[in-house]
Amino acid sequence: MKILVLLMTLLPMSALAGIYLEPMLSYSISSKTLLGAESSDDDSQDISSVGTGIKIGYQSPSLGFGADIDVATSTITDSDIKLAQTTTGAYLLYRFGGQYHVWGTYLISGSLVGAGDGDQALTADVSGYKLGGGMYFMSHLALNLELQSFTYSDLVYTTTADIENERDDLSERRLVVSVSFPFEL
Repeated sequence: MKILVLLMTLLPMSALAGIYLEPMLSYSISSKTLLGAESSDDDSQDISSVGTGIKIGYQSPSLGFGADIDVATSTITDSDIKLAQTTTGAYLLYRFGGQYHVWGTYLISGSLVGAGDGDQALTADVSGYKLGGGMYFMSHLALNLELQSFTYSDLVYTTTADIENERDDLSERRLVVSVSFPFEL
């Protein structure tokens, strides 16, 4: 909270500053999940995902900050497990050149829940970060590219025999393309 108050005092106050909303639709164009802390690319799995999200915060003409909330559904290639992931983070955004923006998001909380055929289930806590950039095409339309890096911890995998297996932390890297609709109130 102290950081939020400090940022608000440091940001220039003007008639152009205000509440910032940026709903988005995203698609993962590349994703690899490593199966453990000491895994190599040979141990990885491809994942495809589709998501929605929103950034809610404060925006001055060049600098913005706030909350980044994202929900994604994923499918592991060659698997029947469907995953649902929810993350919440704090973002810092910088606009430049009139039509470009870059941002970074630090994830504060997140969860992953999965289910497959039969009684397979998967749960995990999510941590990580997102780094992205984009270009405004009109005042309320932007095309973005984002690198997402996640670590899944406290992973519990339940099989059809009701056997719970705790697994090593997993890490995932996604390259995501999104269309967003930014506007200020």
